[in-house]
Amino acid sequence: MADASADCKKENDTKLKIGIPIYPTFDSLDVLGPYQVFTYAPEIELHLVAATLDAVTSFEGVRIIPELTFEDCPQLDVLFVPELPTSSARSSRDRSGKTTSSTSW
Repeated sequence: MADASADCKKENDTKLKIGIPIYPTFDSLDVLGPYQVFTYAPEIELHLVAATLDAVTSFEGVRIIPELTFEDCPQLDVLFVPELPTSSARSSRDRSGKTTSSTSW
């Protein structure tokens, strides 16, 4: 009789391993949108990764607890990096195309 854990490992080894790093002030849509899409693919092993296992807060105030640290993360096939903030204040464009800081309102 075959070892069930060996069969499970064999199945996991064939999955595409994707890691999504989360960091303070990440944009929750940039993380959770792709995360949701990736969950529909059965051949993907998905990981939320951060420096520690402490909750990480997005710029919108959403707190997410990563499942792995960078140190404990398995070898990944893909590192999907959400947009990195260019400044501490997020910018947006108003209808005229003028850039305004989201902290000004």
